Amino acid sequence: MIFPLMILVLFNTIPIRVSEADEESERHQAYLDHRKLKEDVLGPLDGSMPSELPVFIGAQLKLDHISRVDEKTGFLTLALTVKFMWSDERLQWDPSHYSGFTRTRLEFVDFWLYQIWKPRIYMTNTYERRQSKTIDLLSNTLVEMDIHSKGFVMTTTKILLKTFCFLDFKGYPHDFQNCSFSFIPNMNANDIFLGSSMLKAKFTKDFTDPQQVVRVQDFQINDVVTEDLYLFMNRIVLHDLTREPRSLVRSFVSFTIVLQRKNVYVHLQLYAPMIFICTCLIISGFLPSEYALPLLVFNLISEYLYFHNIKDVLPTDFDGTPTIALIATFTLAETMSIIGWKMFIITIMTKKQKAYFLNSSKFPLDSGFFNIRVLRRLLTIDKFLMYMLIAQSFGSIFIMLKD
Repeated sequence: MIFPLMILVLFNTIPIRVSEADEESERHQAYLDHRKLKEDVLGPLDGSMPSELPVFIGAQLKLDHISRVDEKTGFLTLALTVKFMWSDERLQWDPSHYSGFTRTRLEFVDFWLYQIWKPRIYMTNTYERRQSKTIDLLSNTLVEMDIHSKGFVMTTTKILLKTFCFLDFKGYPHDFQNCSFSFIPNMNANDIFLGSSMLKAKFTKDFTDPQQVVRVQDFQINDVVTEDLYLFMNRIVLHDLTREPRSLVRSFVSFTIVLQRKNVYVHLQLYAPMIFICTCLIISGFLPSEYALPLLVFNLISEYLYFHNIKDVLPTDFDGTPTIALIATFTLAETMSIIGWKMFIITIMTKKQKAYFLNSSKFPLDSGFFNIRVLRRLLTIDKFLMYMLIAQSFGSIFIMLKD
């Protein structure tokens, strides 16, 4: 009884062992063919450029992470994945000769990577560039290279970039900031033609989708603008090539990251106190001078404290003046002027003169300290100023609520 069972088990294990042996043999043969592929295709290379010029190179960018926006120095720190793609006819092979391999991948630890020609592409408008340092993107140790049997080469590299932003805080706290950088080769357009449209580059994140918006500090990514440009004589930027000789032109790709400030608490810190101040000004405009003056003094103290508060909220260094700062400055100057005017009116118009002026139909030409016609004009001016104060305060509130 035991003997037939042993025979049955033996026959059941034979196909498995044969199958495992076949798979092991196939894997070993695939390894040998892949190694032979590298030796046959990559071995003869010496790092020289392809013979067919110009070499058309496509550039693609993926935004991985934004680390920081430094509003004092104007630098943006972010992590990127950059891809370049070009064609090299020397890297073609027949997959049927190499176990059907249609592509191979080289990493930075693979010495074959240094046998292949790679373009020298630099970045502009970076912190390193301002420190007189140049960075060749494809000399990065994190470069990976995929080679297709038809001769297509695609490199992938990850970089940590610190780029300069042209900060403008005129629209604060609804400001947009542009941070730009470029990829530019070291050769003219006769040898290398670099562009993003060659890959029909699309960013992996849809920045207009609220579910996928990248945020950092008070900012979120609003858009990333890609543009293919040309540098003529290393000085003049062109949008297209017309009559300029390519030997004097270098093609490059410009990327502009558009940041939009999104911070609800900043709005509360700036607008809520200012709306309260404008409301007090409106109330003081309806009150007689004797009652309006204490409210205006209280308003002046509130505005002084508000100015100390916005120093901590507004950026410390900016070009132009934000709208809220203009409103606050104008309101402070207006309040001080109105307080001076009210003190003047109260001083020159005693209660007796005011009562006499309001209750009498005939006035002598000389009524004490001031001529009665002058008093009448002063009261008219006072009413006009109060109407202007009310209108200006309502206008300021409307502008702030609209923002």
